[in-house]
Amino acid sequence: MKTTLNGIQALGFVSAILGASASGSAWAAPTDVTIMNFEFMPNDITITVGQTVTWTNRDAIEHTVTTQTGEGTLVPDGIFDSSILNEGDVFSYTFIRAGVYHYYCIPHGSSMQGIVRVAEAPCVGDFDADSDTDSDDISGFFSAWEAGDSAADADADGDTDSDDVIVFFAAWDSGC
Repeated sequence: MKTTLNGIQALGFVSAILGASASGSAWAAPTDVTIMNFEFMPNDITITVGQTVTWTNRDAIEHTVTTQTGEGTLVPDGIFDSSILNEGDVFSYTFIRAGVYHYYCIPHGSSMQGIVRVAEAPCVGDFDADSDTDSDDISGFFSAWEAGDSAADADADGDTDSDDVIVFFAAWDSGC
């Protein structure tokens, strides 16, 4: 039997997807922080595990993005350090562990600090959020996906397409 899902041939598609190795975190959209007027903007952000934060220096003076041992300590902890960023320079870091990360600019100390709050990523394979992956998740996901519902945007890229199906089934098959 040959069927299609929004123009995608489904014959053998599910078995191919189940063999795919994709994770929701690999598809997560980046988060941007601007360094301008001696500030991190925004200076307090919340993301999920696997997301990347990118800082861009828009000041004509040099800055750093350096994690510290705790809020306001101004003591580097070695998790990440951009080194010197001149105007237009960019620094990115992908967060692989949940937690709260306090950071600062070494040259400007206590006047330039920020926080990245990293939460565990929800499991996109548990579509109905009932703590198990079963046929209800598949039904719910495909109903939302065919309707173009943003709830089916499993790769968090702003649209519902075949990539979402791959990410959903990889997570569903792994049981999250």
